[in-house]
Amino acid sequence: MQVDSFEHGGVRLAFRFVPGKPPTVAYLTGFNSDMEGRKARRIAAACRARGLASLRFDHRGHGASTGELAAGSIGIWYRDALALLTARLRGELVLVGASMGVWLMLLLARTFGRDGTHRVCGLIGVGGGADFSDWLADLSPFQRTELCRAGMTWRPSRYGDGPYPLTRRMIEDGRRFRVLGERWNPGCPVHLLHGMRDPDVPWQASVTVAETLGGAPVRITLVPDGDHRLSRASDLDRLEGVLDGMIARSAPGRRT
Repeated sequence: MQVDSFEHGGVRLAFRFVPGKPPTVAYLTGFNSDMEGRKARRIAAACRARGLASLRFDHRGHGASTGELAAGSIGIWYRDALALLTARLRGELVLVGASMGVWLMLLLARTFGRDGTHRVCGLIGVGGGADFSDWLADLSPFQRTELCRAGMTWRPSRYGDGPYPLTRRMIEDGRRFRVLGERWNPGCPVHLLHGMRDPDVPWQASVTVAETLGGAPVRITLVPDGDHRLSRASDLDRLEGVLDGMIARSAPGRRT
């Protein structure tokens, strides 16, 4: 499948788009992940099998996109995603977010609900939360000093892909782009999946997201033995089933 690119803010965002019937399913990856991950590819394959349009892409500094990871932040990645989806997609959307992608999903849904650019007819979150910019509590004294003096420190990864950067900009930008606290209604069904053995984002984060989305029909599926990624075969089967249910709920005449 061909990888296309979209120029925005001085970088080239790599993306894969497959045309099909609506709604278009847009997949939003997490921090330090990319569009070739298991969940992203499974969603794309499920859409292709059902004749649905789909989009997945790499954030700047991730995967095949240009830019530096350490130069990014939630606000930058949000503006990139907003520009790409607005320029390349039309009509109804189902947004699927994983980890940090859930935060981006909520920012986009709130924006589209206000400006009417797209009609978001479903939100699916996997192992995610939002407003998790207060990483300072988990830093060692050395890391805090390094962050204060140099504006950046490094955090170890649990997944064998080396340490990743944490910058002062990421923390400050995260506080500016908060989506939790004040209740708001995305105007569409929401289904949140979360592993109860998630060491990175506790499952209670999905409960907090659900409590914020006042008035929307929200379902939470907790996986007792699930980890953060929820990328086992059984997890992917469950995710595909959730997508089927969301598409059925968003079909004309059955929207809630």
